[in-house]
Amino acid sequence: MKLNITLISLPKATASYSLLTLASYVNGKTEHRVRILDLSGVEGADSVILASLKGEKPDIVGFSCFTRDYPEVMRLSGLIKEQLGCRIVVGNVHASLYPEDFIFSGSPVDFAVVGEGEITFSELLAKIGGKENPCGIAGVASLDPAGKMAVGARRPLISDLSVLPQIDYRLVPVEPYFKPANRIIRGAALRTAVVYASRGCPSACEFCAANTVWQCNTGPSVRFRPVEDVIAEIRNLKSKYGIQGIMFGDDSFVIKRERVLQFCDELEKLDIFWSVQGRVTQVDEEMVSAMKKSGCVMLCFGVESGSDTVLKRINKGITVEQIRRAFSICKKAGVRCLADIMCNHPGETEEDVKLTAELLREIAPAELSQAAMTPYPGTKIYEKYVKTKPRDYYVFSNIGHEIEKHFKLCEHDIPLKKILDSYFRIVYHCRLPGSFTLLFRNFKYVREVVLSRHCVPILTVILEDLASQLRYCAAEHLRDPLRKILGVVKTWSFKERR
Repeated sequence: MKLNITLISLPKATASYSLLTLASYVNGKTEHRVRILDLSGVEGADSVILASLKGEKPDIVGFSCFTRDYPEVMRLSGLIKEQLGCRIVVGNVHASLYPEDFIFSGSPVDFAVVGEGEITFSELLAKIGGKENPCGIAGVASLDPAGKMAVGARRPLISDLSVLPQIDYRLVPVEPYFKPANRIIRGAALRTAVVYASRGCPSACEFCAANTVWQCNTGPSVRFRPVEDVIAEIRNLKSKYGIQGIMFGDDSFVIKRERVLQFCDELEKLDIFWSVQGRVTQVDEEMVSAMKKSGCVMLCFGVESGSDTVLKRINKGITVEQIRRAFSICKKAGVRCLADIMCNHPGETEEDVKLTAELLREIAPAELSQAAMTPYPGTKIYEKYVKTKPRDYYVFSNIGHEIEKHFKLCEHDIPLKKILDSYFRIVYHCRLPGSFTLLFRNFKYVREVVLSRHCVPILTVILEDLASQLRYCAAEHLRDPLRKILGVVKTWSFKERR
């Protein structure tokens, strides 16, 4: 029996990438057909969901659920079950770590996919389509005949990622994700897509659940897509959707040096800008130089803290001296760096905050991404310090700077928002913010912006970003003139040149 499946991307979802990979696999490898209902930015989601589902009449509805999504997923699942009565499947991080939160007597959710989803979900569909009992499938949690949760055996991870088909971007409205913005490659306001060249992470940072999630399956966590498959995906994104930049979302892109150099050779031929996350222990001068030559405009490093004591306590696996070395290598090669920083580390003191501020002044990152430490379920910090009861998952949905009201882990009394603002002021004080420096120091980028048919949206994003950053600089008097320039830019109109 051929099944119709609707996967729902929630309004607050940052991207539909996990749903895209799942839908593309099922559509390419089975007889069943999956569509994605993308609700990003949609008002009145309930009515939109119900109207769409009543029109499509799917056999199965699926959700991708992080902990912050749990209350909403359960609420919508109950609404859909009541109105349509179709089967509901939930996957991703929270379903993998805590399937018991979804599978219990009276729950609207029928199945939870534990761990990597493509093969598991396809087997679940085969059982349902063949009207067989799906209980016991590896990687699937469901109720057994006695009404208790039963979870199948751990499923081996997909060892050969070449079996994954190319992503079918026609399944979602791509413009909201691809339009020029500063949120993907910070400072490079281009039409940018996120691409994954590998899966998994070998690190065991205590604030991150990634390693725990990959252990829901068996086998080596880090696996790599064939370089030619990734390049083909990028080439398709560039030719079909006018993508100008790529952000590699991998946790482990730079873990294999020779593979990075191979990518650099191929990316140079594509003439595209790109950015990547990396660990400060994994870069060297030759690698960074090759990355710069092939179009890399930013390396994003997880710095987290300027205190060796804190870094050791959270099991980051790096030292402050290694951070200094990595930023020095990138600065010498002319590659911009983003520093990921957190406050509210367990046991963090005022001295640790001062050490982080001093390190930021020293390494002078071009961009800064920062947050207050949040002990998400699945992390070792959560297990050690919090273990919030399931009914309290709502606090993760919109926690923001109010985290200290729920999860204060540090030992000082400095307001967390004050700490984060001070870090921003250090990075942006008395210098032109990252977007502007990139614009005027990189001739290739200037040419791309000026000649692009997206010139006006790109310049608009750059100027808006600059205006927002000026409040951290000793140049607030420039904000009003800049906003006038921004108003003029928005009135410009360019004919399509590409």
